[in-house]
Order: sequence, then C-alpha cells, then structure tokens
Amino acid sequence: MSIYTMLFTPLRIGEMEVKNRIGMAPMTSGYAGEDGYVTQTLIDFYMKRARNGVGLITVESCYVDRGGRGFPGHLSIENDGYVPELTRMTEAVKGTGTRIVLQLIHCGRQTTSTLCGRQPVAPSPIPCPVIREMPRELSTEEIEGIVQKFADAAGRAKEAGFDGVEIHGAHGYLLNQFLSPYSNKRSDRYGGDLFNRSKVILEILTKTKEKTGRDFPVLCRLSADEFVSGGLTLSDTRQVAVWLQNAGLDALSVTGGVYETAYRIIPPMDVEQGSLVHLAQGIKEAVRIPVFTVGGIHDPSFADQILVQGKADMVLLGRTLLADPEWPAKVQRGREGTIRPCIYCNHCRNRAIRPKINCAVNYETGREAELASMSKAPSPRNVVIVGGGIAGLQAAYTCAQNGHKVTLYEKTGELGGNLLLASLPPKRQRLKKILSFLSEGIGRLDVRVYLKTEPSLESILKSKPDVLFLATGAKPILPNIPGIDGPNVCLAVDVLRGLVNVGRSVAIIGGGLVGLETADHLRAQGKAVTIIEKLPAVGADGLVEANFQKYLLDRLTGTDQSVLILTSTEVKEIGADYVQVIQETGEKRLTGIDTVVVAAGSTPHLPVDTDQLPPACEVFIVGDAVTPRTLFEAVHSASEKAYTV
Repeated sequence: MSIYTMLFTPLRIGEMEVKNRIGMAPMTSGYAGEDGYVTQTLIDFYMKRARNGVGLITVESCYVDRGGRGFPGHLSIENDGYVPELTRMTEAVKGTGTRIVLQLIHCGRQTTSTLCGRQPVAPSPIPCPVIREMPRELSTEEIEGIVQKFADAAGRAKEAGFDGVEIHGAHGYLLNQFLSPYSNKRSDRYGGDLFNRSKVILEILTKTKEKTGRDFPVLCRLSADEFVSGGLTLSDTRQVAVWLQNAGLDALSVTGGVYETAYRIIPPMDVEQGSLVHLAQGIKEAVRIPVFTVGGIHDPSFADQILVQGKADMVLLGRTLLADPEWPAKVQRGREGTIRPCIYCNHCRNRAIRPKINCAVNYETGREAELASMSKAPSPRNVVIVGGGIAGLQAAYTCAQNGHKVTLYEKTGELGGNLLLASLPPKRQRLKKILSFLSEGIGRLDVRVYLKTEPSLESILKSKPDVLFLATGAKPILPNIPGIDGPNVCLAVDVLRGLVNVGRSVAIIGGGLVGLETADHLRAQGKAVTIIEKLPAVGADGLVEANFQKYLLDRLTGTDQSVLILTSTEVKEIGADYVQVIQETGEKRLTGIDTVVVAAGSTPHLPVDTDQLPPACEVFIVGDAVTPRTLFEAVHSASEKAYTV
C-alpha cells in the first residue's frame, strides 16, 4: 500500500488512461542517428525507465522538417521512412504498460545553418541572442506548409503506435517564437495581438486533430513565462491555454524560459525543487484539461503534495530519471532511501562538451543494455581501494554490486574527500546526497571500510589484492610567488574545512570553481572578498556549469556584500597587508588585505609506487589521482574501470 495519496493513481488524458501520475519529461538525448533514425541505444534508454514504472514517457523532441533540426543526433519524423524504426520503439515501451507520446518540434531560429543545412527561419528576422545567427523571415505560404508538416508528422506518429503527440510550443523554439512579442514582430495574420500570434499553434492543433481523429490525444508544451523583458508572461499563457483547450487540446505541459533564460529551464542545485510549479498552478486555474508540471522535482512526498494540493495533475521527472531510472519502482516499494540522487550539477545538459546526454552520478545512463550484460562477475575477486573520496566510493560500490570482495582504506576519519569540501559553500549542500547514497550503499553491500588508515605498500601486498584502485585524489598547488609562505597566506581547502581563521578583508588567488565557491563561502560570513584571476574571465577552468555560474555570480556581485572580481590580473607579490598585482594598465597594490587565500588549482597525489606491485595485481588509477577534474570524471573513470574487473 503506497503512502502517497495521488502519485500512483491513474490519470485520464483524452481517451488515454495513464497508470500513474509520474511522467518522464522530454529531454533531447542525442542518441538518435545523425540521420534522425531511432537507434537501439535510444530504445534501451526509454525501456529502462518504462520497466521501472514511469506512467507516461514523452519522447524527446522530434523534428518535423529538416530546417527545424536543432541538435546532433536529433530524432526525426519528417517523412514516412522514419515510421518503421519509431514503431520498434513504441512496441517495446508499450509492452511494459507505460504510455508513450512523441514531442514534435521545429527549432526555428534556435538552431544553426550547420545543423539544419540552410539558413534558420523565424516569424521575424531577429536572431536568438544565444545562437546569434540571423534567421530568414517565413512567408505566409511557408508557415502554412510548416503547419501541415506538424499535422503530417502527427499522422506518422499515430501510425508508428504512439499513444499521442505533444506539440512543442516552449523554450524559445519556433512555435514559442510565434507566440511571443519578444520574437514575433509580424504585421500579418500571424503577428500583432496575442490571438494572431497564437494562430500557428491553434492551426497545428486543428489540422492534427483532422489528421489523427478526435480520439488521438494531442498535448502541448508551453513556456508559461519566458522570464525575459517583453516576453510571454503567465497572464498571456493562461489565455493561450484556454484557446487551446477550446480547440480540442487534451493536456498541457507547463514549463518556463527560453535559451536566454536557460537557467530557468534547467535550474541548477542553487534552486529549490519545484521552481516552476507556480506556473502550472496558474494555468490549471484557467483550464479543465490535465496540466503537467516540471522543474527539478526529486522528492516523492513533495511530488505527491503538488498533486494533492491541485497545483498539477502529473509530475514530470527529467534529470531525476537520468540519475536513477528506478525512481518510480523504488518509491512505490517503499525503498526511497536507495534512490541515487540527482545533484542538479547539469552536466547532462552541457552539449558544448558532449552532444549525447549522460549523467554525472550514473555511469549507466546511455549504456543501459551494454552494462546489463556486464553487471555480475563470473568469479569474485579481491579488490582493494585506497582513497574514500567520490572516485574510491564509486569504485567500491560498483565492484561490490557486481559481486567482488572489496576493502576500502581512507586516511582521514570521514568518507567523501574533496566532495565534502565542495558541499560546504552556500547552495551546494545537495552534493552530500551522492556521498550518502554511495557510503550507505557500500554498507549494504558489506564493503569493509577502514578509516584513519593510510596503507603502506607492504600492507597492501599483505592483503593480496587481485585488483588495486588508487583513488588518492589531488593536492593543492602553491604558485611560486614572493610571500606565498607568509603567515597571512592559507589554502582554500583549509578555509572551507574551517581549519583557519581569516581576517575581515580577504584576497583569493584563483577564480576557478574552488576560488568562486570559497568567495561565496566567505561572502556569506560577511567578509570583504577580492578574487584575483589571471585569465580574462572567472569560471574559465571548465569546472563551472553555465546555469550554476549564473546564480553564483549573481550572489557574488549582485548583493550588498559584493565580491570584487579582478580578471586579467596576476599576483606579483604578497606582503603582510597587501597584494601587488599586474594588470594590463600596469602594476597596482591592493592594500588592507588581512588574509590571502590560494585557490590556484591542484595536482595529482599518488603516494603508492605502482612499479613495486606484483604483475598479477591489476592496478587502476581513478579520479583526481589521474588529473584533477569534475565529479563527472571521478564517477565515470571509477565506474568504467570497475565494470572491467
């Protein structure tokens, strides 16, 4: 018997009944082929979530016309040739009892000519401030053609066995561009007042219903607030929602933001879960059809209360299901404590680094079928792990889960390593969730853990390991600067640990992730902080995720206790109460500095001489012991090696 009042109750969407109110939000994965066809990887990705109890899967955006393609590995339904492979997907998913709908998209100006093969198009010749490529204004005839392409695509989706389609009218893509006065400056029947700006999406809905029949569910996703000056607001979208309902729409998926406000679309860990629920509530108050909500939701009790309080009819989980596709099944079985938590680091959405979606805390995402066949080792091996940071914990968890005998040594009195430090600055406490998951997990898996123990080479050899993981981390770098050994100089890691007391005025050398987070930590204590960064911008070390950086820099520079940030600035000398710096305009002395904090990077720490180990012992070096990187690399390097044991 579920303790949740509404989460596992059925929901009717038009003629379709969904078994529960947990939906998988559409997330473009990049797993489709470059030609837009379904791949087995894509099917395996959705099947993992379907088998674990998701009620409704909204398959990622699928372009209806080549000119609307927006991503590498973007799924397509632009002609009949795509139907057979899409049918393979629907047949697999529907066999689990999960409902599946297909999201239809045209990216409009939010793409590039490189991706779509031609000049992007838009309601008006105004470039997206993020993409910056000038789009061509669509003619009336071309708009009518795009309307027909959406309807034809919906017909193909029905033929392929989908339970419905979702029209993507959100996040600044083409249909959102028509709806918004921010991007639509037309003076014909598709521009001007709100009703005219809504005509394209209303015409698509009408033609889709004509094509597919009134009993085929059609949903629509809307950005209820674009969060840009001169853009759509909740008041506008409530009216659009009513028009869509009256035209026969079956359900609304409510989100927010456009590319310029992507930090609203994909909120980082700085933002409390459910940050967009108020938008769904505002729409639900205006319509009678089901309304979905989204926005970093991860706690099942919180999700259930959204439904109980009538703020929405279905809760969509996105990144939460990347981190743990078993979330619905675990919740329903009362195993909430075993859920692998999403930490909202947003690595999964960083397409500038990797076009295919993945998860920092879950190595299995995108490798579902491949790893299923590797999960259990044919014979247990004796695995020794040195280092109890995130890489060591992940190696221990995966090896033990796969049936090996695991012993872990940690030289300090606490597991977690540098991730413990990373969780100390403001708004970063959620990082501890993944530490709790792994440390509790290795406890359940009977991993032997020895704290305050730094094994020597001799003691390692005595344990006769078949496999040795060195997850010994990294140590801070002290730059060669006159005065660096002064009594007023300390390391950022020691500041975060609370091992040193800093003065009222603090200079931080280094504006990477550690420097910025240390500044945030000290700012919250009321310190006057100056960041000194030799590069032209802070956060340029590649460790600061863009959406998180937006909130972090807002805190650092947009408060009464602002932090002074000096870029293109190098430290020449540290004195008793000053820092001498060199800038493009010449030298400058920063006076009245009580404490200098060094956050100048780190270097691998590898205390064990691997050359003295017997050849029969397989050795893996993982995490920061290879080279200092992000949590993603720590988890994935450890997981990759652990699966080969």
